[in-house]
Amino acid sequence: RVAVANISVWAVILIGSSAGTYLYLRDTLYQQLDANLESTLSIVRTDLPHEVIEHGGRVDGEEDFRGMISALHKQSFPQQAITVSEGNRLVTQETGDSQVVVPPAVASEIAGTQTISLGGLATRIVSRTINVPAAGASYTIAVAQPLHSVELALASLRRALMTMIPVVLILAAAAAYWHARRTLAP
Repeated sequence: RVAVANISVWAVILIGSSAGTYLYLRDTLYQQLDANLESTLSIVRTDLPHEVIEHGGRVDGEEDFRGMISALHKQSFPQQAITVSEGNRLVTQETGDSQVVVPPAVASEIAGTQTISLGGLATRIVSRTINVPAAGASYTIAVAQPLHSVELALASLRRALMTMIPVVLILAAAAAYWHARRTLAP
């Protein structure tokens, strides 16, 4: 009975620490992804007003902004999808390696950071609306990235934990049985 009680205690400790590790890693991966999305959004949010002011107006500024975002997107954040719109008018859109498209209507409905389904893919998206007085317009900027890399890492950890926990418990039970037999032997 003592061996069973000890194994039960170890099982609870092992399962609890595994669950804690999993939850910590999940939160860390989401925080890293959110920080990357926020960083990209910050770059886009800063550059749009700059281009409009530099080129003396909305039409030329938006045109230069589109070219800059296209080049920067390919070099700096190719996994992320970017949509910039004014109301329902699309200013620019980059799909990223995953080919995720954020429609302007979806971008304008989201405030802050959310997980949504786009094209059948679980996708993390951050969206903000900025006012650009030099253009006389408000723009919605949305940056998104599918969660498949996060989900793959978490699935791998789940498989490892689901394999490790039973193996460790079986080894602990075998060691407890061996120790009990040896202790109680005449």
